[in-house]
Amino acid sequence: MEDNGSKKSPDDKLTQRTVEAAETSPTGWLIQQSVATVHQGDEGAAVRRRLDELLHSRADLVDETRVMFGRLGRNDPMLRWTVLYALSEVLDERAAEFLAGVALSPLPDDDPRACETVRDSEVLVHTMAIEALRRIASRVPDVSKYLLQIVSAQPAQPLLVEAVKACRSLGLADAVKSRLAGESYWMLDLRQAAPTELAVKVERRDDRKAMPSAPRKPFGTSKPKIGRCSCEER
Repeated sequence: MEDNGSKKSPDDKLTQRTVEAAETSPTGWLIQQSVATVHQGDEGAAVRRRLDELLHSRADLVDETRVMFGRLGRNDPMLRWTVLYALSEVLDERAAEFLAGVALSPLPDDDPRACETVRDSEVLVHTMAIEALRRIASRVPDVSKYLLQIVSAQPAQPLLVEAVKACRSLGLADAVKSRLAGESYWMLDLRQAAPTELAVKVERRDDRKAMPSAPRKPFGTSKPKIGRCSCEER
């Protein structure tokens, strides 16, 4: 008979793995608790706010986060992404230099034989570091200098795009333009869309009359064909 008590939710596993990576110091414990609440949504919001307040008061916040982040290595990008997200919620300008270091750390080489590579995962982690800087800079304007440093460093295009978007949202378009090559000016036209801008108009009954009906057998077939990923053919 299966023991249901032995089953662990993803949050439980996340907590356990964070505990293994964290120091037993009070700050390490608080970071672990904060990371564990990230995926709890509104249910953990009140607890997370209190944890953020406590972490903001800890002098060793950045040092403890740096140690935890370093111990995780590249084997668990999801957990490292979560650690950075939790740190971004604290909105502490002391974390800016650490976050900029993560964003500018070298990416691994791409593997053309794989659909999803280690590089892809690392881009997500680096992107979270940039987003964390943007959040902090929205409260502490002086932190924006670290985002401008990332733009000046000309990292890989996905990261440069995120840094440009972050700077643009902070009103730094002119400062960014002076650091970009001409062929990259198109990045200045990108921005973060608000959720309300992405709302789709609900189809009304009257609209259906004007819409052409779909063919019964589009493209001469009754079943869609899904192409295989190139890596699956090897």
